[in-house]
Amino acid sequence: MNIAELKDLTQSFLKTHGYNFKITGIENSILFSRPTGMGVSDEILIYFHTKGDEGYIDSRLGDLNAKYKGISGGESGRKFFLSLTSLAGDVLEEVKKHSFKYQVPVWFFDREFSVDKKTTPLKQLEERAREYETERIGQPYKIGTVIKKNDLLMDLLDEIEESENPCLRIIIAPAGYGKTVLMETLYTKMNEKFIKDKQEQVISRRPLLMLPGHIRQAKDLDSLINNFIGEEYEYGVINENTFKFMVKNNLAIWLLDGLEELILRIPEELIFALLEDYIVSGDAKAPQIVIAIRKPVLSTLPELKEYLQDYDKWIKIYELSEWGKEEKIAYFEKNLTISKDEIDNFKKDLTKSGPLNEICNVPYYCSLIADLKNNHEMQIFYDECELVKYATEKLCEREFSKDLDKDIFPVKKQLEFFKELAEESFINGKILKDILIEYAEIELSGVQETVKTNQISCLQRHALLTQVGEDFDIMHDIVRDYLLGLEFSEHLEKCNVKIFDIKEIEDDSFILRCLIKNSQVIGFNWEKIKAEILTFHSSPGDSAYGFRNVLKFILYIDPQNAQKIIKDMLSNRNLTGLTFKNIDMRGFEFQFSKLDSTRFEGCNLENANFSRCYFRNAFFSSKCVLTGALIKGAILDSIVDEKKERFDLKEIREYLYERTKVIPESKEPCQAVINLKRVLEKLARKDREFKLPKKFLIQTKCSGGISASRCVETAVKYGVLADDGIRIKIKSSLFDEVNDFVLNPKSKEIHASLHKILDDICLEVKTGCKHIYLEQ
Repeated sequence: MNIAELKDLTQSFLKTHGYNFKITGIENSILFSRPTGMGVSDEILIYFHTKGDEGYIDSRLGDLNAKYKGISGGESGRKFFLSLTSLAGDVLEEVKKHSFKYQVPVWFFDREFSVDKKTTPLKQLEERAREYETERIGQPYKIGTVIKKNDLLMDLLDEIEESENPCLRIIIAPAGYGKTVLMETLYTKMNEKFIKDKQEQVISRRPLLMLPGHIRQAKDLDSLINNFIGEEYEYGVINENTFKFMVKNNLAIWLLDGLEELILRIPEELIFALLEDYIVSGDAKAPQIVIAIRKPVLSTLPELKEYLQDYDKWIKIYELSEWGKEEKIAYFEKNLTISKDEIDNFKKDLTKSGPLNEICNVPYYCSLIADLKNNHEMQIFYDECELVKYATEKLCEREFSKDLDKDIFPVKKQLEFFKELAEESFINGKILKDILIEYAEIELSGVQETVKTNQISCLQRHALLTQVGEDFDIMHDIVRDYLLGLEFSEHLEKCNVKIFDIKEIEDDSFILRCLIKNSQVIGFNWEKIKAEILTFHSSPGDSAYGFRNVLKFILYIDPQNAQKIIKDMLSNRNLTGLTFKNIDMRGFEFQFSKLDSTRFEGCNLENANFSRCYFRNAFFSSKCVLTGALIKGAILDSIVDEKKERFDLKEIREYLYERTKVIPESKEPCQAVINLKRVLEKLARKDREFKLPKKFLIQTKCSGGISASRCVETAVKYGVLADDGIRIKIKSSLFDEVNDFVLNPKSKEIHASLHKILDDICLEVKTGCKHIYLEQ
């Protein structure tokens, strides 16, 4: 950085606070001013020091001081002596004499967090992070299919420090793999380095970590930023524009963790805003953003997964791996406090194949086992559900030593209480403090007032809870999912399925595993449950949460009977994200259904009817039998197997013929329809005013020689899309027609402009292609 760059950066920075700059007439100095609304301006005078101009400093500062005092607001304003280099020894006497505040850029641009606020989410993190630092070991990870044996923490620290290009780094991991441990330790390490660099007057970047406690009622990324500022900073020290300036200019590293509630609410908008407003912004200077997401969230959001694939140029994805023998041994050697002989015997038990070894593949379970072992409470566990159940009960027992009354709240009653709270967390993304108190008061009705107050206080400090701003949540995802598994089992037993229509339950989640465990002792009336879920909205255009959630339960809990239960309920449905595994589905009817990221693993699909289905990232394993399957009039967006992802229509047709042995009748939409639909659906997913940057839209993956940019340019040419040069939207007057085309294209019903686009972009139009051959 040279002095000119420092001036520009300073000017841009102060502009975010509403300051305008004025030339002072004296070399290397600028006056910044903003109105206060009280008739007096707020003034900041800065002298930019360059190496070797020490001989001029006294006279220049003297002249500046005199001018400054003559300005309204100058007497009470601030004066900075801003230097790119640290001056040797004491601050120059001339700087002190003229009341300038000597600073280097790392001091000037950084704004300290509040020193007065005692309970902000970041301050609460500091204590947890110290615990993580003492217990964590190297966390293995992979990028794509490449296993990295290194510690992701250390590799991230190095990569971010050395990176010269903008990058959105996404860390994905199943619950319990140490995602939060990684993110909070990453923040702590970066912050330690920043403080050290700052003390040594070395230019450095402050890490800024956003946590669940910052979400509150955030509806988008900007409101999340404002929540963070309001929670962590004193009023007026920093604002939204200042925050963006710091991130975009690489003066801060932005970390986001535990924000699944917001991601599930606005998945595409959140990733899009991170990319558009920061990573690829025209005025950005290699910003670095790290966001951690639970891996199952991607399986419930196929659109988000597609987004990440389209814009992989600016994105790097890391996946935390399960632990092997080396990590397990290292963890227990570091964290067990029992005798050496006991540790050695435990390690021998651990290395034997069996349930204990299998359970310890997940880092969180290792922490539970270490805790139980250190407290001499260990017993034999045969699966993870047993372990979590036992550990949760032990945590509840320990609360008796912290004044929770054993007679009022025995372990069984605590579990019932927290099952209700876990359901609140599932519905609202957190547990409102008022709800917690209301539930507690119901349980404590008839109890003396002083005892009630004390018990409610104990419950709010319970080891199963964590603070989220003024509210609460269950301490760990796995414990919450265990409690939800118990609660949902009871709902299914009573055939009460309304709760399942609120939002999607992640595929292969611990909730499902607990349901499977409970189903061994609970009988479910699937026919009655089936009748209930068929009352839900479940067509291809609906979110179909309840329908798909309960179908998941059936497929996981009762795979032996799944065939007869689901046989007549798979046509004209939204089957997004469902997995059908080892089921005899010969002759099943799927026609008109949405097969978006739907998986068929080892199924017999002989003579199944997939006519007019929408295939997008639909997976068929090599062990699936597809002989005789009909796929007439289907929309073949993309099909996947273990070897390849196919986007090209010709290639998909050849692949399906090879698997089905049914001669294609060319009755499905052509490549032009598929590619145009793929582009337009990104704009049609939201409302009629939704816009996307053109540079993002043309990244959409298209095949068959028809590029996304060709689709976009032609749609603009025929007046379907409006292009302002940067962003593109569907013209409001045609939004309904475009949306209908995206959801269910029909040749006799689509708008004439869409037909013109297809005629223009289709490579087979000269040989008579009609684009859409769906029967009327």
